Amino acid sequence: MFKVRSEADVIGHADRFVEIRQVMNTMLLVMTGLGYIPVMMQSGICKYTRENSSIEFVVHRNGGSDQDVVAVKSWNVTAVPLPFVNILLDFPFTADFGGFRLKAPVPEAYVVQKMLIAQRRQGESRRDKDLEQCSVIAERADDERLAAVVGSFRFDN
Repeated sequence: MFKVRSEADVIGHADRFVEIRQVMNTMLLVMTGLGYIPVMMQSGICKYTRENSSIEFVVHRNGGSDQDVVAVKSWNVTAVPLPFVNILLDFPFTADFGGFRLKAPVPEAYVVQKMLIAQRRQGESRRDKDLEQCSVIAERADDERLAAVVGSFRFDN
């Protein structure tokens, strides 16, 4: 992905902005129909919020952090590339909202993924936020499921 540094960057990448907007239109209709409000982030990611919840789409990121946003055309969404997303994908649960099914990671997988990310954070405030989220969720975590998530991965020494 590119970083906008000047007006020339915007003009030179205008086709990319149009593509991101087109990709979001279909999901926009679905999410607003469910009562969510779209919030466009400066990065090009569109989050959807409602009451005390927020939905953000993620994809697995290999290697460095060069990309800020990935267009997932088959779903018509923009997604945040994150490390260790495979942990989230390997331990899902499905919630049924009256004909609309949503697959999401179990909280224990989220805790493990956030703990791994926190160790790599450069900024202390973001690392502290990750660890605070982990501590809140871990209080309610199922010990057996947490052990299954941790036990399913080989961690190098």
